[in-house]
Amino acid sequence: FWLAWRGRDRRPGLYLPLAGLAIGAAIATRMSALPAVPVLMLLIFLTGRSTWWKRLLVALGVGVIAVAVVWVVYLAVDPRLRWTTPAGITDPGGLRGLAVDLLPLPKAYRDGILIQFKFESQTFNGFLLGRAYRGDSPWYYLPVALLIKTPLGMLALWLAGTVTMLV
Repeated sequence: FWLAWRGRDRRPGLYLPLAGLAIGAAIATRMSALPAVPVLMLLIFLTGRSTWWKRLLVALGVGVIAVAVVWVVYLAVDPRLRWTTPAGITDPGGLRGLAVDLLPLPKAYRDGILIQFKFESQTFNGFLLGRAYRGDSPWYYLPVALLIKTPLGMLALWLAGTVTMLV
């Protein structure tokens, strides 16, 4: 995102392709970064200074670079793409299934998303603040876990950054 922001004013021909490479590397290594691709593309489109169709082409170009990076990574790991879907992994159908099928990413990546969907449908045990539970976590689980697990120095930096941005 910093590279895309930097590319608004200074040398977009350098920074925007680098932004595509960076977001592609992020989604190749971490599936949870996938929603950042359309957000980045939208921000590039909305903050550009040229005509709307040039901004659209640039945003699409960044998305294409990101997808190409994922393909390069998967081809480097398995050049013949010999991936076979594990038993028990099925298409969830509906909007989720359609969204996964439409992704222009390798089959192994899409199967990983389906595996994640399968995990989400399972029931797990949890423990937070001295209370054990089964199934859905309390609404405050993620904020509390973030505060507990994040080092104090990082929390101080986040606070200082927030104050700096607001003042």
